[in-house]
Amino acid sequence: YLFLFFYINLPTFIDEEPKKHNIKTIDNLFDICDEKEVKTDFNQQESDLIQIQTKKNKSLYLAYSPLKINDWMICYIVPVHVAQESYTFIKHYETLLATFLGLIVLSLMIYLAHSNSRENKYLIHLSEIDPLTSVFNKETTQKLIDQKLKNHEQFCFLILDVDDFKSVNDNYGHAVGDKVLKNLSDLFKNHFRQTDIVGRIGGDEFIILIKDEHIAESRIQSLLQKVNALKIEELQDFKLSISVGMAFAPSNGTTFMELYRHADHALYQTKRTGKNNYKIYKNDEN
Repeated sequence: YLFLFFYINLPTFIDEEPKKHNIKTIDNLFDICDEKEVKTDFNQQESDLIQIQTKKNKSLYLAYSPLKINDWMICYIVPVHVAQESYTFIKHYETLLATFLGLIVLSLMIYLAHSNSRENKYLIHLSEIDPLTSVFNKETTQKLIDQKLKNHEQFCFLILDVDDFKSVNDNYGHAVGDKVLKNLSDLFKNHFRQTDIVGRIGGDEFIILIKDEHIAESRIQSLLQKVNALKIEELQDFKLSISVGMAFAPSNGTTFMELYRHADHALYQTKRTGKNNYKIYKNDEN
């Protein structure tokens, strides 16, 4: 039979110089020890782990197992004094492993917290948005405008209403009507600044709050032209237009409801005088 023979001489951290044995890989195991039990196991291809004494009275741990290749055996030898020593490097690796695992757990907790926070923000965002048009819904629009008005700054409050929208739904269907509202919402968001508030408060009615009142009229005039030029394939030759009512804060009101009431009055005047235009609320009107 043949056997592979490995001598393991692990360095210790107790002695400055590791203890070495004079066994070489080319030595014959049975020239070093004469254990009959080992010879029997080798002949019968058995595995075992035993302590042996060399002919020079060195204590060794011997582990052996068949390789299942012909009659080859693989053996490992470790000096007893080495195996019984305390290896401080193991504690060092345990510390590194614990630190590494701790960092993984901490990273996972941070990721979960960030993911949960992002999901909560997304859910809050969904609750604030009109699902059809992706602008602010009625409740959020009113809340945001009332918050801005608390600063007592100058704002322009707009109510926009789609002209003859009922006839669009009646003649072309509600699916086309929804498409009109989506396209108009996109136009409003692109036309006004991100700091302006754009919301849909129901049906075909939109609310917009502009920070700079001095450019409000020029912005509305430009918006009316863009709406007229907006093409919806399903509407064929139908020309879209909007009517607008305007009120100013704080001169016409300091709350959402006050400005809404006055801007709605101006919108009514726009509708009564021909639509596709805008009117500004005046305090002396009854």
